[in-house]
Amino acid sequence: MTEITQKAMLVRLHIKQWGARKQDKQVTHKIEKAYNATNSGSFNKRLVAEDAIKTVSKTANAVRSFHYENTLPWGDDGSRILLSKNYLPYTSEMRMLKASFEEAVARFIADYKDLVEDARVRLNDMFNRGDYPDGAQIENKYGLEVFIDPLPSAADFRVTLQAEEIDQIRKRIQARNQSAFEEAMRDVWNRLYQSVKHMADKLHQADAVFRNSLVNNLCELCALLPRLNLSDSKELEDMRHQVEDKLCRFEPDELRTNLKKRSQVATDASAILETMKGYIGNG
Repeated sequence: MTEITQKAMLVRLHIKQWGARKQDKQVTHKIEKAYNATNSGSFNKRLVAEDAIKTVSKTANAVRSFHYENTLPWGDDGSRILLSKNYLPYTSEMRMLKASFEEAVARFIADYKDLVEDARVRLNDMFNRGDYPDGAQIENKYGLEVFIDPLPSAADFRVTLQAEEIDQIRKRIQARNQSAFEEAMRDVWNRLYQSVKHMADKLHQADAVFRNSLVNNLCELCALLPRLNLSDSKELEDMRHQVEDKLCRFEPDELRTNLKKRSQVATDASAILETMKGYIGNG
């Protein structure tokens, strides 16, 4: 197996955004008093109209979704594996998504003063100007950064310790990398399995309503899989071709209107699932 450090890198996504909500202790106390309750919960004010921050939130969610779709699990610190062969597509799309996020933030900040004045009317007696950051403060509530680092390599571990201790640390790094490698491939197989299962479950119900995304998402995943295939698994590539050839060959409308085609694709999806069970969990 090619050393994982030669095929991939670590990537972390960090997004900051203002929550635009604030717990109001006075209102919470009044509600509890009105209902003769204690420790019943808390009342959170929506500091600006929900529609005002919706674009920023949707853009941030799109960034996260793209990041997770194009990377594989690594550890507990938020880092994920980005394959070298996916580096250019990932960074190119991420630049555009970051620009969209920053544009949405800029529009929100330009409207911020008006939104505060709107909240003064909307919240009435619950309005508290102290809940709202000023000027540069609100700008600092937002940010989007992508950090890319090399994967840790046992070969590059050099410190002044006893040889035996260094050897043990290197072995732990190697074991960690191997574990991450296996977990990443399990994740890829499971993504494909769950997508195919979702299609099979829907299409086996002759009267089930489904969106175009049922087919489109699976086809998009198949197109992405070569850039997620960390082990260059021939089995995964063969399975990808099967899914494309048998499950992605019809348009969604064809599967809605042609019951014969729908039944055939449902049957093919179930057969592929049975074959795939042998790979789930094995990487």
